[in-house]
Amino acid sequence: VAACRRIRGGRVWACLAVVLGSSTVLCQVVWSIWKDKAIRTMLEINDDEVNIHCGAGLIMQNITRSVDWPGCGVQPWTDNCTLPCYPKELPLQIAEFNTEHGGRLLSYPSRPHPDIEGVELRGWYLPARADRVPEGRRAPRVVLQHGFRENSNNWRIVLLSYMLRQCGIDVLANNFRDHCYSDRSSAHMYEWGNAYPYDLLGAWDFARSDPRGEMGGPVDGAHVGVGGFSKGGFTALSVMGVEPRMAAAWVDGSPFLPGPAWQHLTTKFLRKRRVPAWLTRWLVGRTWLDIDRAALDRGTNLSRHTPSSSLPLGPDTRRPLYIIDNRGDATCPMSFHEELMDVLRVIPEKYTVQEGGPWLSGVQCHGNPHCTLHL
Repeated sequence: VAACRRIRGGRVWACLAVVLGSSTVLCQVVWSIWKDKAIRTMLEINDDEVNIHCGAGLIMQNITRSVDWPGCGVQPWTDNCTLPCYPKELPLQIAEFNTEHGGRLLSYPSRPHPDIEGVELRGWYLPARADRVPEGRRAPRVVLQHGFRENSNNWRIVLLSYMLRQCGIDVLANNFRDHCYSDRSSAHMYEWGNAYPYDLLGAWDFARSDPRGEMGGPVDGAHVGVGGFSKGGFTALSVMGVEPRMAAAWVDGSPFLPGPAWQHLTTKFLRKRRVPAWLTRWLVGRTWLDIDRAALDRGTNLSRHTPSSSLPLGPDTRRPLYIIDNRGDATCPMSFHEELMDVLRVIPEKYTVQEGGPWLSGVQCHGNPHCTLHL
């Protein structure tokens, strides 16, 4: 523009037109790159991330020693990297417990639906500690669901499985389609509320019916619950309203809707890079519309099932919901928790909600407040 000002005559307008045109083209190129990357990040499976710690030779007897633990990574575990969050003996205790009580991979189908591709899933069956199960009775069961870009071998699932088994509860640690041991789908994309609820429902169906007798026989649905971390919690809440026979749900750090979850993290990303607030609002709002449209073009409705749409469908039986969140969570902020509670407050006849008090914490584990309270 400064150069154009030095030009005399009518050519100054031609110069300015060139500058404006070039700037417009540049903005369009930058916008296209930004949008394409956002779509890939939100929708396209990162195989390296979802399949981490799922290689051959990894079994329940050695899994604790092979996965990353907060502060330490893979062993050795020392006070320097575990404290003050957890004692160095904890991973070793879990490893010894898993060696003694074992576990094995089982396969089962996702729940059939005419609009959803059926996929063969796989997850860890982890039996309860036998001396904690009353004689003559079968242990209750919980299906655990991992979070975004994680799998059944993540430390969160490994630890909570250990805790539940110590209490006399069987665990089925499920993997979403395209994750870890489960089969690849045709879409091969992060599906959020589209196919993932049917993956978790398929795992719940299997844990309840045990059609091949691999878990000791069938149990009533009133003794089979679900639990999940982050996106796994989103999915657990979504299926709670769809399946009236489900006993209970336990969730930690759950997003409320896929759109706001992406928008929150992207806004935080842009603010750190000092992008102007007005431009951030425009980019985040416009880009999410493109992401949602791209998913629909691929046959995936990311919001087919969400906690807000599914929970009101549940029966009037006051089934238990245990909701854990962290006041300092920058991944799933307390605004998500409040939105969830706003939905539940108007349907008290459907759920008995356990939240507040110890369920809302501000603690962190090595600087990470997201889904670490149980550690």
